[in-house]
Amino acid sequence: MDDVPEPGQRHEAGCEPPAGQADPHEGHDHGDCGEALAELYTFLDGELTDQRRIQIAHHLDDCSPCLEVYDFEAELRMVIRQRCRE
Repeated sequence: MDDVPEPGQRHEAGCEPPAGQADPHEGHDHGDCGEALAELYTFLDGELTDQRRIQIAHHLDDCSPCLEVYDFEAELRMVIRQRCRE
């Protein structure tokens, strides 16, 4: 991907804190949120290697802000899938 953020940068939707609030990612030691979120759609599509899928799953288990983004995207996909069948 050409637009993958450099480590330490978070440009993905839902990953920046609202104005005036502390960054929920600040000071964590469970991996790079930018990398995990950049591969979120590939993760959801099941197109990652087993090793990378496990790494991202562990990151999501340890990082509630990234897990919230994942939950939103997974639920959105389910709604779209259901609506397309109707």
